[in-house]
Amino acid sequence: MYKLYVEGGVSIRGTRIFRTDGTSLVNYPEQHLEYGTAKNVRTGQAYKRVVRILKRTENVLVERGLLQDVPSYFIECLAFNCPDDVYTGQTWTSITRQALLHVWNGLAGDEPENAALRWREANKIKFLFEPGQNWSRETGRKFVQAAWNHLGFKS
Repeated sequence: MYKLYVEGGVSIRGTRIFRTDGTSLVNYPEQHLEYGTAKNVRTGQAYKRVVRILKRTENVLVERGLLQDVPSYFIECLAFNCPDDVYTGQTWTSITRQALLHVWNGLAGDEPENAALRWREANKIKFLFEPGQNWSRETGRKFVQAAWNHLGFKS
């Protein structure tokens, strides 16, 4: 078990995973499940469906050599950072298009200095873009561009 201590002496439970290279990774699976489930309920189950659409799209793009592998957790986090109203479209095509547009626009430019404007992982604890991550803002934009083109969306 891992504990992150925050203001007021409050702690948040997580897990620390030790890698074979001697480094470690901290995850917050309980919070990830809680916040992901809540978002899925708020969006009428659309959030998780769009995550699956995006992950399947990424799999096809990688199989065809059009994109390097993108971690599925990262794809889920990108979708998590879309506002709930993105998931209210009439069709899966329109919802997926809106999600990709939001991510594309949200990842333009540099990482904001203001913590309130920075995207977080689906656990709402860790910032999505930190040194040492297996992804970057550019990774997200490359994924969105490849998915957009593959799905045949127009500007």
